[in-house]
Amino acid sequence: MKFPFEPKSTTCLRQGQYWCFQLSNGRFACGAVLARTTSQGKLHRSMFLGGLLNWSGLSLPMSAGMKNARVLQSGFMHVKAIQHNGREVLGQLDEALDISPEVEYTGLTVDGPPLWGVAYIRALAEDNFGNPEWSEQELQKVRKK
Repeated sequence: MKFPFEPKSTTCLRQGQYWCFQLSNGRFACGAVLARTTSQGKLHRSMFLGGLLNWSGLSLPMSAGMKNARVLQSGFMHVKAIQHNGREVLGQLDEALDISPEVEYTGLTVDGPPLWGVAYIRALAEDNFGNPEWSEQELQKVRKK
């Protein structure tokens, strides 16, 4: 697979692919594809399980630079979350994730991952690595929707 690319659907997404976006303090944060979602045995074209990685840096990372990155939080996301936050998938993590590359989406459940809006991952990243005051305002907006 050639990187970078802008995903239009989940058909080109694979587990471990990552994208980055710049925070309000100038640092960068990364999201990762944890799994593609299926519904009734068919690949969901716009929704996937993604996560915020516990990585932050002053410049865009290379996959080797994120060797020990782990998932801070995860949720079901629309492919537009990548387009809205960084635009392009930049590469593939070298390490395997402890999750199936495809998960069945049966709707939101009490014990399952939440559904994230396109701006939610950015607000979480700001809270963890950027400006928490900005994050709290954005999280409040996202929660109201």
